Amino acid sequence: DEIAAVRFFDHFAPQADATSVFAEVTSAPVVELVAVKPADPVAFDAAHDAVHRRLATEAVVVGELRLPANDGGLAGDVNGWTDAEAMEKMAPTLMAEPDLAPMFDESNEMILFMPFAVNRPA
Repeated sequence: DEIAAVRFFDHFAPQADATSVFAEVTSAPVVELVAVKPADPVAFDAAHDAVHRRLATEAVVVGELRLPANDGGLAGDVNGWTDAEAMEKMAPTLMAEPDLAPMFDESNEMILFMPFAVNRPA
């Protein structure tokens, strides 16, 4: 299942566009990959937009990229963070906001959630 979810992100070619949002996000110390199959795609889509409007205003977010649903119904994110602790601290706040609830609904099928360190100190 994880392999299929990772393939959802394969349309990016950062080497072809080094100034893209994707290149900015992946330059972050921590990158978060998310793929979700929403239970209610319409409600999820509105909440997904709202989450990204919010992330765009946060100093701890290096860059954020919203991936709209593909033909298989998977939606996702590629977000850059200053560090994993910042991401973990913000999560409960986002999850508690009523207008963002459809994004975090337990009936959504989480296919992939993977934060990982990109630039490790020497």
